[in-house]
Amino acid sequence: RMEEVPCAAALPVLRASRAETRWLFVANAGPKLGDTRDDLAAVFADFNFGDVVDVTVPDPDIAQCLVTMRSAECARVARDAAHKQRCIALGGRELWVTFAADPSAVGTSGRTGKRSKENGLFVPDSGHDRIAAALQKQTQEMCVAVTDSQDLGVKGATLLRNFITPEEELEILKYIDRPSVKWQTLAKRRVAHFGYAFDYGTRDANDEAACALPPWVETMMKRLVQANRREFSRALFIDQLTVNEYPAGVGLAPHVDTHSAFGPGIFSLSLAGNCVMEFRKLETGCLVVDLQGGGKKDHDVPQSSRDRIESRPSTGEGREESDEVLGTASPIVTSRAAIALPKRSMLCLTENARYQWQHYIPHRKRDVVVVDGVEGLEEDTRGSDSSEKKKSEIVERAPRRVSLTFRERRDVATCGPCQCVWPAGCDSRQGIAQRLKQRARPGLVGAVRAKN
Repeated sequence: RMEEVPCAAALPVLRASRAETRWLFVANAGPKLGDTRDDLAAVFADFNFGDVVDVTVPDPDIAQCLVTMRSAECARVARDAAHKQRCIALGGRELWVTFAADPSAVGTSGRTGKRSKENGLFVPDSGHDRIAAALQKQTQEMCVAVTDSQDLGVKGATLLRNFITPEEELEILKYIDRPSVKWQTLAKRRVAHFGYAFDYGTRDANDEAACALPPWVETMMKRLVQANRREFSRALFIDQLTVNEYPAGVGLAPHVDTHSAFGPGIFSLSLAGNCVMEFRKLETGCLVVDLQGGGKKDHDVPQSSRDRIESRPSTGEGREESDEVLGTASPIVTSRAAIALPKRSMLCLTENARYQWQHYIPHRKRDVVVVDGVEGLEEDTRGSDSSEKKKSEIVERAPRRVSLTFRERRDVATCGPCQCVWPAGCDSRQGIAQRLKQRARPGLVGAVRAKN
């Protein structure tokens, strides 16, 4: 067995090499993920990879290591066999393997650290300072999440806590974890569809139902109707369910669910874990694209608006369109808000929250959440337009969160384009959905035009 030795700051810096060498830079592996040096050595020693001379872990807080092979030929065979492949010995994790420069020949250029005032020697850091600085910056930029939708400031957003019981949560999770459920793997998460399947190409629901809705969907929707809120009255017409499974740290890009494709209510049930959902309010008429010259022109934009975040509208599940596609005014973000979503809660989006505000889940593993009535916590005013200070705490996300999104499919051929009063996020006003549907289903668009 290789002797476990503590990591020192003077260990070699990992640097990729374009030439084939006997050193391999391996990412997504290391003590950070629970791998010992013996585990890593065994992975590259097996399967005729050749002899492993050494495994070096420069920083235990970063999932990277340096594997030294007996020869460059052995390293090439190992790289070809292991790069971007799932390693069964490491729990099915996908490794990233590339050649590394000779660590003894790498100088201090490019290292992070500081010069010693005593002798002028360069002292590289161990990565802890960089990680701490990155976490501090991320925390400062977070939008502090409220826990009650009445404090959110987004009209039409309603959070129903403890919407289901723990027993119902287990029942639903058991249902979607069945081997017969067909999952679709996206970039960082996987999804499953019931009823009408969501089409990520057209940002619409397919014409034909993929499979039947689970039996407990009707129970959930009847419970919404029983809340006696006018905006929940169409919950019984729900015919499309998308299940998203989020590992810790994975989020969802800012978007507005396609206006012309879905009905007036979007309902999202959180299971297994917590997260924070953020909202961004869009306003139009600030920037216009010059398609002929390819440039942007200001049109009476106040300085306060120019200083805020500019954003192009996304009218689907995290898909954004460029100005060249839109060819119209690009909305800007004028307000931000965030709300904590505990497990077993139902978030209901109607009116402005449904049609005007983008919603998204930031890609991170922790969130800042307001906590009322708790002493000794950090005072924070981030995300608030008032000077009132709020008590907040950092909340870690669970390893797994499952989100169930319930929608009512809206048939454009029958209902026509969306005629809402929120053009900033409307696909019908921008023409995005119509052009996509024309490529995918020209007959449907023809029927819409004939009707109009």
